[in-house]
Amino acid sequence: MFISLWSFLYKLGDESLEPLSLDEAFDKFYHGIYANGPFFDHVLGYWKASQENPNKILFLKYEDLKEDINSHLKNLAMFLGVPFTDDEEKQGVVEEIAKICSFENLKEVEVNKKGVHISGIPHTGFFSGRLEQLSHTFHG
Repeated sequence: MFISLWSFLYKLGDESLEPLSLDEAFDKFYHGIYANGPFFDHVLGYWKASQENPNKILFLKYEDLKEDINSHLKNLAMFLGVPFTDDEEKQGVVEEIAKICSFENLKEVEVNKKGVHISGIPHTGFFSGRLEQLSHTFHG
């Protein structure tokens, strides 16, 4: 989450200002000095709540989704009370949903190529190759 945020803000930053280094940005992030407050407190709160109410809060991790999206899609459907049927699984519905929701597919959707977010940020900013490059750098 931090690398994604840092990259996104770096890309959208004012070119007349010197961008924060990764170390400086992480220090501010770690201490809760960014738009959404202390991230770790926020996540820990939801983690604890998910342990207390596993039927109400589903805790997903990006790395787990990347590793096995199909299993997590099945778990999500079950959590939402609409599990996939055996026929749907045999017909490849789970795999099709994973494909439709993939980063590669979403960045090719017309509105994401030309549209503008309500904040004024072009939708292309959310699908930058820089994020893919950073992800590769940090995850090999």
